[in-house]
Amino acid sequence: MPGAVRQFVENYWPRLEAEIGRFLADRSSPQRARTLVVAIRSKWERIPPEEKQMVYLDKEVEFWFAVYSLDHLTSAPLDERVTAEYREELEQSLRISHEVLQRHTKLPPGLNARRPLP
Repeated sequence: MPGAVRQFVENYWPRLEAEIGRFLADRSSPQRARTLVVAIRSKWERIPPEEKQMVYLDKEVEFWFAVYSLDHLTSAPLDERVTAEYREELEQSLRISHEVLQRHTKLPPGLNARRPLP
């Protein structure tokens, strides 16, 4: 299954970009965004481990940063356990992610993400 990781990122990149844009425009219903995060994680788990041993693809760090940013903001217990300042940091990360996905650019210095652990 050569190229599974590349195909995965290329498949979900535009969907992730669109969903983050929708979520930023209307945070009243995070369920759709949450469903995408769950689908991404589920599909990732089905990629064979040997495929995940390859070097990171160009823009893959940006992809995972966006996934994690959306994941944190759509997690159910978030409202009960975070401060307003932390929520603003998470929202800023999501805005940065959206811009990076739209422009196909690198993350600003100091921001990073890794693939999920097996």
